Amino acid sequence: AGKLQRPALEAHYRDRLDELYAALEAGRVGELHQLRVEGAAADPRETLARAVQATLGIAASDVKHDSRFIDIGGDSLAALNLSNLLQDIYDFEVPVGTIIDPASNLDQLAGRIARQLESRYQQPTFTSVHGDAVDRLSAADLTLAAFIDDRTLSAVSGLQPSRSDSERVLLTGATGFLGRRLAIDLLRRAAASGSRVVCIARGADADHARQRIESGLDTDPQLISEFRSLSASLEVIAGDMSEPRLGIGQETWDKLAQSVDRIVHVGAHVNHVLPYRQLFAPNVVGTAELVRLALSSKLKPIDYISTVGVLMFAGPNVDEDTDVRIDIPTA
Repeated sequence: AGKLQRPALEAHYRDRLDELYAALEAGRVGELHQLRVEGAAADPRETLARAVQATLGIAASDVKHDSRFIDIGGDSLAALNLSNLLQDIYDFEVPVGTIIDPASNLDQLAGRIARQLESRYQQPTFTSVHGDAVDRLSAADLTLAAFIDDRTLSAVSGLQPSRSDSERVLLTGATGFLGRRLAIDLLRRAAASGSRVVCIARGADADHARQRIESGLDTDPQLISEFRSLSASLEVIAGDMSEPRLGIGQETWDKLAQSVDRIVHVGAHVNHVLPYRQLFAPNVVGTAELVRLALSSKLKPIDYISTVGVLMFAGPNVDEDTDVRIDIPTA
């Protein structure tokens, strides 16, 4: 702090502090090794708590099951380290976006890990689609067969397109800047036609998910008032784009597959610092899951809206009709 006695303090305590720091680092390395060896066999809540403690370098008493990762010192970089550690332990990916999700706490994150351990469905991963050690990514890897099961694809030829005078629309990304305004517009149309809008948003339950949508509108009294006046045409489902079946369960999935007539996909985890590998689950697999939903029970059109960030390396000639496999074959 620029105090005159600082050099004397450093000289007096340096050796003891160096020993303390070395002991702390040795203990942390030992804990990380132990987690990688035995963590998968323990209760996910216990393993996650130990992993968070080791990643953030905090005391066990600071890690509560109802804590959010971002509230106990976690940030995007720490979440990336935790994501890599959990992948070493469980041999499947837990995305950074899921770890720092403001609508999720450590107990819910442990529940997600438990469901993944119990699930027979193996969700596509960056490695299963692009391979393990790749220097360049190929757009040709992004095929339907890489994401959607053979049974669903083989049944497509026998499906009829959705036909409805009053479309039931499924909307993702309603908590975002554009999504919340699209929600208002779709709700206006639904109210006029007697239809409904179904929004999937992250949350502990449907009420929490609805609160998150409303919180993006409550800074504008006119918008939030109109949203609430149109709420009779709205159904909100708590889900997660990075989870299998959008995190909504098989029964709800089947209901949506049969009742929804159109999908408007705006949702994405937008972060220009995280690598593509970490954005793969919510952005790529999540979109593929919506395609799978669109090909289930009946054929449904998808309106896909993406962030301008995808054009950073694409050049000036990319538009809605571009086939990225041809115009941007590698990255």
